[in-house]
Amino acid sequence: MRKRGGLTGWGGIVVAALLLGFSAALQGQAHRLAVLGAEADYPLLVACTLALFETSKGGAVLGFLGGFLQGCMAGTSLGYVAFSRTIAGYLAARSREWIGPGLPTAVGVVFACTAIASILELFLPPAKAVFPSLGDTIGTATYNGVLAIPLYALLNRFFKPARP
Repeated sequence: MRKRGGLTGWGGIVVAALLLGFSAALQGQAHRLAVLGAEADYPLLVACTLALFETSKGGAVLGFLGGFLQGCMAGTSLGYVAFSRTIAGYLAARSREWIGPGLPTAVGVVFACTAIASILELFLPPAKAVFPSLGDTIGTATYNGVLAIPLYALLNRFFKPARP
């Protein structure tokens, strides 16, 4: 049987579950770590970064789990949060096929997927103020892109990107 890399076996499942669980718990304290008013979206950051090591199906599952955990912790509607995160996780995993793995790819992909998920969340539920939310989206996407650097470097030491 050929080895495909990624988050395979029980070790990968445990690591993914722990990282998503800790990131969802940390999200409750994100306002304390805000920089210039921008808060990181930790479950989305972890899901998109882990998705870079997975196939597109695995990326979608990681995104869904991150969205489900964040929706449960925030007490919001699970539907649009989980949907937007599923799309972001899928796109993060597929982007590796289009661009290729690497640290600059991780930064760009996490930035883009955070922006896409946040914009989807902006327009899926009932309408709210668009322009202040777009400013928050750009700040969160930038924060997540910067935090993707150490997270990707750490995960890259333990996992190999999955073969498509």
